[in-house]
Amino acid sequence: MNNNKKIIEVYDLTCVKNNIVCIDHVDFSLSQGEVVGILGNEQSGKTDFLKCLVGINPITSGQVIIKGKNIQEKNKSYVAPSIAIDPPKFYGYLSAYQNLKIFSNLYKNIDKQRILESLALFNLQSRTYDKTRKFPYSIKKKLSLAQAFLPNSNIILLDEPLKSLRGDEQYKVLNTITNLIKKNKLSAIITGRDVELLTNLCDRFIVLEEGRIVSEYEASSVRLFKDSKEYKFIKVSHPNYAGKLTIKEFGLNVKLNNNRLILETDDENIAKIIKLLTEKKISIFGAGQLRYKIDKMMASQNNGI
Repeated sequence: MNNNKKIIEVYDLTCVKNNIVCIDHVDFSLSQGEVVGILGNEQSGKTDFLKCLVGINPITSGQVIIKGKNIQEKNKSYVAPSIAIDPPKFYGYLSAYQNLKIFSNLYKNIDKQRILESLALFNLQSRTYDKTRKFPYSIKKKLSLAQAFLPNSNIILLDEPLKSLRGDEQYKVLNTITNLIKKNKLSAIITGRDVELLTNLCDRFIVLEEGRIVSEYEASSVRLFKDSKEYKFIKVSHPNYAGKLTIKEFGLNVKLNNNRLILETDDENIAKIIKLLTEKKISIFGAGQLRYKIDKMMASQNNGI
């Protein structure tokens, strides 16, 4: 838990890359000892936000202040938070150990033993001297975590740390991350899609969509939330118009979530709605059922059009 001392402060942050707004006027803070989960689908801005915090992405406007220092101002004493970005990238012609050795040169007092210990944390001992180009994605993910926990940093940023991991392996890695954060009293930001995997680790959650924060939840409210309803969605080009058409023709309660229509109905009606919208020249980008708990929470709190 946190003690309310702000270790990261973000004010009106906007990031534009290649004329595309990746992060759109975001305000955020992380307290010392706090763990915050950032949830969102692909293209929601999760990775771009983390990259802004460490100076990888350009800051078009706004401020990022870490431990009282504005990261846009030159400061020799500033040390960026430790980070594991998705997708992980390594020198394929070098071994796992060699990659971490190169990375360790950015810091002080990281010796060979420390590198081996970090690899062992994620059960990578047998891969220590294998070239990383041979690694499957799941092993690269674990290597990126070993790298992120290598420095003695009290802030850690983990981008989709459980992605591509399955079954017992997923829970083993989650337990390792949880133990390291709690043992070392780290402040952390962890991105992901499935809130249920992170509920017992995070203190609170924010939801990003198209680079904007659209919802915030305390972890306690997520744990207590129960909803047996099955919500369907249709992703469309003109959501307001499509929603009103659906209400008029089918008499359904329609909720909007950015460019998605959210409905409580069956697959037969979804097919009929898609047919109607297509006839009205509205583009359909996808349809399905809301799977993640956080999406159901947002749908349950939405009063509809």
